[in-house]
Amino acid sequence: MKKYLLLFLAVVALVACKDDDDDEVRVELENGYKYTFTVQVTGYWAEKTHPTDYPQNAHFGKVLGITHESDNLLFTVGEKAKDWMKPYFQMNDTESFKSSFTDYKDGGKVGAIITEDGVGATEKGEEFKFTTTKNNSQLSLLMKLSPSPDWFVAIPNINLNPLATGVPVTYKVSSYDAGLFSGTTYTETGDVTNSAISFKNDAPLNYPNGGTNKFALVTISFSSREKIE
Repeated sequence: MKKYLLLFLAVVALVACKDDDDDEVRVELENGYKYTFTVQVTGYWAEKTHPTDYPQNAHFGKVLGITHESDNLLFTVGEKAKDWMKPYFQMNDTESFKSSFTDYKDGGKVGAIITEDGVGATEKGEEFKFTTTKNNSQLSLLMKLSPSPDWFVAIPNINLNPLATGVPVTYKVSSYDAGLFSGTTYTETGDVTNSAISFKNDAPLNYPNGGTNKFALVTISFSSREKIE
């Protein structure tokens, strides 16, 4: 009888521990809650690291992003740039971007629509927050390189579920050519091309003598969750 009593107490203790730890050991977003995350962008775009034709007043344009359900909703490599990209690259305009994703948001395919100030080429930007739900548990962010014809850096299709554990994660951006113009230097627009979006890792965006093309790091951390009433 004593053996069975000890076994019963052990099971009760295990269940109690699991209940106490549920909020601390979440490994994915849950239905019925909205989640808030904090983002910080740090620039590493310096003349020392990217010396080829390094431009004066180098900086990153406004941060644009969405939380979403399907992959590659913000942009797709191998396809032409979306309509909102041209005013963004030419005038740093974000209104076209926001209106382009309003229907997606109304239809539940997009959660947060993010527009934040850009950062200096080698500066740590101000933190900003966004809120989403399990139904839109991917994050995509991009920033244009300024000046440039139509080059940008981005982190697409980031799965937010692992961040529910509360551990911050830092991502290295990748660099892209939006395919809108033919310019080959930061200050040359060139001709209108309207070709497909592609990865952009050659001069002047590449490191001298090889190396990792690190324009910026993006750190994302879980901030809070709130039950949806």
